[in-house]
Amino acid sequence: MTFAVVMCTVAASLAAEEAPTRPEDRKAIAALTAEFIAAYDKGDLQALAKLFVPAARSIDEEGQVAQGREAIVGRFAAAFADSPGSKITIAPASLEFLGPDAAVETGSATVTPADGRAPTVTAYSVVYLQIGRAHV
Repeated sequence: MTFAVVMCTVAASLAAEEAPTRPEDRKAIAALTAEFIAAYDKGDLQALAKLFVPAARSIDEEGQVAQGREAIVGRFAAAFADSPGSKITIAPASLEFLGPDAAVETGSATVTPADGRAPTVTAYSVVYLQIGRAHV
């Protein structure tokens, strides 16, 4: 199964029904997170773009919206230009399945600049959807 990010870097609170543990879906989401980290750490904008659906939306900690894959990738490009060689770690705090075709993950992301500046920690929420056999 493949997951792609629909929305990221947004604090959210969603109520969810009790759901089975869904180990295969959890494994697919963990693989997506590993892909995201690898792409970010390499500064690979093309690989990052593939992780977002065309209509994805990202809302930063100041409430600024980037609508669409291209706008989101533009934010990554600006961040990479601002701080080349930065690395990211992702610490998921929760993963809730909202039904058979949707999940929301919350956690924190830590970006560590290559130039020795202090790391930046932000909260995030990501919504995952399964469309057909693929998760996006």
